[in-house]
Amino acid sequence: MPRKRAPKYTKPATAPHPSLTSSLNSKDSPRASAAESSPRSSSVNDLIQQYRRNHVSKLPEQTRDDVNPHTVHPSLRAILHVPDTPAPRPRPGMRVVGGRRGRLPAGPPPPHSWLRTGTRASTGSFKIRDGMNKSALKHVGSLPDLKLPEKRSLLDMTLKALARNWSWHQEYDQFYLATLPIRHKEALIAYIAFYNPQNLDFRGLDLLFLDDEELEDATGSETVTHLDFASAIGAAINLRDMPGFLTKKQPVSGAKQDTLQHGDVPESWDTFSANIPAAISVSRFPSLTHLSLAHAAEPSWKRLLAISPHLVTLTHLSLAYWPIPSLTPNAITAYRETPAGNVDYGASNFYSLFDGDLDEAAGVLRRLSKTTYCLQWLDLTGCGGWIQALAREDGADWCGAWRGLETVKIGQGWLPSIIEEEGPRWQAVAERKLSEDEARVTGVGKMRAELSTWVSGENMISRIDRIVNAMRLHRGNSSSTGHNVGPRLSIIDFDRGWDDWWIADALTKIQLMMATGEATQIAV
Repeated sequence: MPRKRAPKYTKPATAPHPSLTSSLNSKDSPRASAAESSPRSSSVNDLIQQYRRNHVSKLPEQTRDDVNPHTVHPSLRAILHVPDTPAPRPRPGMRVVGGRRGRLPAGPPPPHSWLRTGTRASTGSFKIRDGMNKSALKHVGSLPDLKLPEKRSLLDMTLKALARNWSWHQEYDQFYLATLPIRHKEALIAYIAFYNPQNLDFRGLDLLFLDDEELEDATGSETVTHLDFASAIGAAINLRDMPGFLTKKQPVSGAKQDTLQHGDVPESWDTFSANIPAAISVSRFPSLTHLSLAHAAEPSWKRLLAISPHLVTLTHLSLAYWPIPSLTPNAITAYRETPAGNVDYGASNFYSLFDGDLDEAAGVLRRLSKTTYCLQWLDLTGCGGWIQALAREDGADWCGAWRGLETVKIGQGWLPSIIEEEGPRWQAVAERKLSEDEARVTGVGKMRAELSTWVSGENMISRIDRIVNAMRLHRGNSSSTGHNVGPRLSIIDFDRGWDDWWIADALTKIQLMMATGEATQIAV
């Protein structure tokens, strides 16, 4: 069958009107002169290309090179002295986090109230838990400069929920915990140590401080400065395993492994056959400056001295409510029978504190000061039973290793109930003369006994303040020959845990009453 051919239609050429042609051909016509001066009409593609050429030609030389950079093989760049190809500029809406670019979260930015931090990090403390000693925690705050969120803020409630359900989160959110910002990690540890200390173990802490080599987008632990383990030592964390947590294994680059198997004989005795370790132990927290071990359920000075070489960067240390320094605390009642008589098993016995025998305590403090030579702030709140050891010349090295110490919190950790609030109530109780039976029935005798015990402790703190600062002024500034041995040492501020004016006024008046022989009105 013959093929069907589609008809082709062409547009007929139309010639301009003779009048127009004649007018255009005339040289004197204005339209002819305009047509001669105007360029030939261009298509849309020609206009776009022309715009691109004009745009690139107007760019500076550096920007023009970035538009179309010439790549050279890396092996030839050093020979030809060609600089590296510049990296592409980040697109709008991108941010750089930990060397990686990531897109900002969708939606509007969070309100300022969600991100605002409170002031209780330096002055206040957490809410008292059920079953905890209220008087013990009432005058003890958190570590200085620890950024805790405002009370009842969104971040505060979130951290509380994480802390109370920490076991569940470390099981099902273990791949997301390490991506938290460092400031939230520090606050989270403080919350868990307070609200759920029995579940704060090293397994969960290892998951929290994974680095970017172990988990993508992890923030690591290199910039961590605060670790608040208050009330957690002895619950799920023990000081025996602390060295393994404070260090980590880092592979040695280029380490050559020994190829000899066990029992093989080398070809020559000159052959180096010692096993080169494939990894070395490095500090997991190289920037750690603040550490709290307060309210430890199982404190151990022996373990503390063992981990102290890993704490050389500390500037703030809290040992609130730790017992008397001793390396054998479980042997204070043990003794050994000898022909010459019974000999104490340890360096201290049960009556050492009552007899003023603080030789072992002074020695332990001196060993601790030698390894924590960067300390500027020390918290010994609630350690009133053995603070006399601080004033011994063979004790802590106040003029050497601890010459940079500026503040020592040495408060008793409690206040008599009658002077906690402003008012003359304590004076009425102290000056009221009652018989022994009447004082026992009305409770005034108990209040007077509290006042007497508290004033005795404050007097001891004042004595230690005078002795230690005199030691720094005399022994630290000049040697026994009178020659200057270094820069002048500053006075240590012994913080008693209170700064209210009526408490200071009450203490002064009570001390005056005891000095003038009116002590019988206070202690019944």
